[in-house]
Amino acid sequence: MVQDNWRLCQKCEGLYFAGGPRSSCPAGGEHAHQAGTSYVLSDSAPSLPTQARIIDSEGVGLSIIYPAPPEGGGGNTGISVVSKGAFDVDGVNPCGISVETDGVGVGLQVKVQDGPGVASRSEGGRGVVGYSKTLDGVQGTSQGGTGIFGEGPQYGVHGKSGAGSAVYGEQTEGGDGVTGRSATGTGVAGVSSRGTGVYGRCDSDFGKAALFEGNVEVTGDICLKNADCAEDFDVADEIVEPGSVMVVQDDGSLRECESAYDKRVAGVASGAGRYRPALVLDHRNDDPGRRLPIALVGKVYCKVDATFGAIEAGDLLTTSPTRGHAMKAMNREAAFGTVIGKALQALPSGTGLIPVLVALQ
Repeated sequence: MVQDNWRLCQKCEGLYFAGGPRSSCPAGGEHAHQAGTSYVLSDSAPSLPTQARIIDSEGVGLSIIYPAPPEGGGGNTGISVVSKGAFDVDGVNPCGISVETDGVGVGLQVKVQDGPGVASRSEGGRGVVGYSKTLDGVQGTSQGGTGIFGEGPQYGVHGKSGAGSAVYGEQTEGGDGVTGRSATGTGVAGVSSRGTGVYGRCDSDFGKAALFEGNVEVTGDICLKNADCAEDFDVADEIVEPGSVMVVQDDGSLRECESAYDKRVAGVASGAGRYRPALVLDHRNDDPGRRLPIALVGKVYCKVDATFGAIEAGDLLTTSPTRGHAMKAMNREAAFGTVIGKALQALPSGTGLIPVLVALQ
């Protein structure tokens, strides 16, 4: 069924129903129209709007304005649309509301004082579907609450992507880009068949790619791309180059070695050459300038001096009189308890930087 006798008011440019008592015009008095054009609207909805204002094509296509509901009464619905067909992003099948814009503006904009800007309900399909060829299919922005909120027995928010990010969160003021909370299940779950289930990245030296507060359980392998296992120590020397051989002082701090076969040897300052520490223990942020990661296990580049004997791959290394350098351990008895590790590369003469397998013994 349809309902005719809808007229365009000359004063407020609003569309109003002229088949009953005249309603008040926002421009003052009653609505007024010229004889002639009559607009026809469907009356299948439970009620028709009090006023629908039509503005030119450069502004809002359709603006529906309701008076405030009576005290204690329910709110009004700006647009209520029912579609019996299925939705198709290319417009082949019917949909409740279809909005197209040739410019770069917003196809549909909704503003409310209290309550949801858009409320969508579906019995079997999707409540809201957003489709875009270049930008965001659906974008939600909030000044004080949640930009997009999803709640459901299976998925609160479900994102699917063929090439980009299925769900993307960005925070520019210092909060969380994406937050997941669960009372008994998983707050944030990442599952991938061939790629990465959960990926974290930090674009500076001052942040962290991931932070865990609490226990972490891993059922598979942990693969670390870097080389050695290090631990942060307080250092007494003002400047310590990576690759320097370090020994313990009486106060527990470290300094570069400067004697042969020193039983106080602690390890090698990590980070020289192409090796970086894969794991750093006892890391603190209170005084980073006075603490350095010292390689205790694994591969590390080490400063060596072949003046005391040519170094071959496989030789055991110990401290030397050359400050911060290791040398070949040739005295078996003196070497006990002073060995740094095993040379992985030869150095026939002079001083240099070679890879070493750290294994204190």
